[in-house]
Amino acid sequence: MRLTKEQREKVKQALIKKHGLNEGFIDYLFGKKLVKKLSNDKEFLKIAKRLDSNMSDMHKKVADMKKKGEPIPDLYKHILGKSYKG
Repeated sequence: MRLTKEQREKVKQALIKKHGLNEGFIDYLFGKKLVKKLSNDKEFLKIAKRLDSNMSDMHKKVADMKKKGEPIPDLYKHILGKSYKG
């Protein structure tokens, strides 16, 4: 069974209300379950490794563009999100 974001939030709020659990603790439990399940999925691990590599390459490319004084495309800024230091 897969939980949607909305369902997950409802479960989280119910646990907080009923048991007085800390929200961070509930996120930790969801995260542990997800990590345990995905760590056995070889296809997911392959995709995650490729994504990590591509993001590192993009960070390097943006750093090089900054050094050269080239404008950084908005799409790059959007993809890098909070990790973009403009």
